[in-house]
Amino acid sequence: MADLISIIVPTFRRKEKLRRLLASFNSLTCQCPLEFIIIDNCSDDGTETVVKEWMNTIGPASVKFSILPSRSPISRARNAGIALSTGNIIAFTDDDCVVDPSWAEQLYRRLISSPGFVGVGGKVLPLGNDLYSAYYTVYRILEPPGHINAVITANCILWKQPVVDAGLFDEYFSSAGGEEIALSMKLWNRGYRFGYEESAVVYHEYRTGIRNFIRNFYRDGCGERKIYENQLDEYLRYMRYPELLYNNLAFRHLFLFQSIFSLRLVASIFLQWPFFGKKMIPSRKKVRLMCLFAFAHFSYHLGRGTFSGNLVKTVKKKKFLMIAL
Repeated sequence: MADLISIIVPTFRRKEKLRRLLASFNSLTCQCPLEFIIIDNCSDDGTETVVKEWMNTIGPASVKFSILPSRSPISRARNAGIALSTGNIIAFTDDDCVVDPSWAEQLYRRLISSPGFVGVGGKVLPLGNDLYSAYYTVYRILEPPGHINAVITANCILWKQPVVDAGLFDEYFSSAGGEEIALSMKLWNRGYRFGYEESAVVYHEYRTGIRNFIRNFYRDGCGERKIYENQLDEYLRYMRYPELLYNNLAFRHLFLFQSIFSLRLVASIFLQWPFFGKKMIPSRKKVRLMCLFAFAHFSYHLGRGTFSGNLVKTVKKKKFLMIAL
């Protein structure tokens, strides 16, 4: 079967940002055919009109547009897109992004050149030049981690069948945050691996303001907590979680772990200064980025339940239930 890439975009009340993304799709070049699938998560801002106007400009490419019957978690919207797809390959980006003309081609080439890969992520650059955009870019928040054991849906491509076999995106996530890590976890634990292609570029518009910044990282932490609360065994096999500190210290002396972890987290804030030393960043901006680093990590671990020992309690609760049975 010839390869076909189904590009899936969930959207909700962002018609102007979506219009910008769709316009960038018109410039895409790829050696295999593309299929575009737009899933409207029950918007009421004229999103449907924007999509239908764009459909008249895309030429012979296949476009599918679906409106969900009610407001749903983003994982369900992505699954709805997969269900509509006819390609053997699926790609994802978000409605607040703009894709480079060679984006799909570069992801596709990297995917097919490595038989062991189930998916490939790409580079995410900012559309803005504000401090928050700089933070997300410097720390590569929306790019695969250094050890590349996940892909992020702002910019990724995957073989569809393994995703279907793994059960798609888990729909126990009530809000965005954690669903792509959970899918990556299921694929990784089944022996699949991921790659990274720096030349596959997506430009992202980040939300500004400290409240949005804190909320985003707290939400991501909550997402990780939902993963281990719902799929504990898979999580423990896959994740490099903080409770492994000093050979599972948290499971033997929780208070000592909490104290050491908090001190290490504070120390890591000051260690960002030598990290920035290799980058051409003004001193004042370095200090502000260090402050954001502190906000990001404390917010994330508050959401994750690290300071409260939630993972330890979850593990002990499961062991107690197993003994009771």
